[in-house]
Amino acid sequence: MIQHGALDDWTLPDPCRELVANATNHDGGAPMFIDIYPDAYHGFDNPNSKVRTITTKHSGYKSGERTVHGGTNHDAREKAIARTLAWFRTHLVESK
Repeated sequence: MIQHGALDDWTLPDPCRELVANATNHDGGAPMFIDIYPDAYHGFDNPNSKVRTITTKHSGYKSGERTVHGGTNHDAREKAIARTLAWFRTHLVESK
């Protein structure tokens, strides 16, 4: 299960969508799911982090750096927690 913010510009959502689509199209693999939360940036599930910009440095960027956003989205956080708990209840069965 992947929980992702639609506005995440640090770890882009489209490659994650493609990963899940490719994985679910192959027989024999474990089921994969992705939830995309609108208006949510990277780190949306942090309990209390103001939305801010962060400049990251990486040689893979043309300029050597990139400005991204991160911070809490309370609505998306609540939905992600509920979705994750529901997923655990469905997919993790206690052995007896």
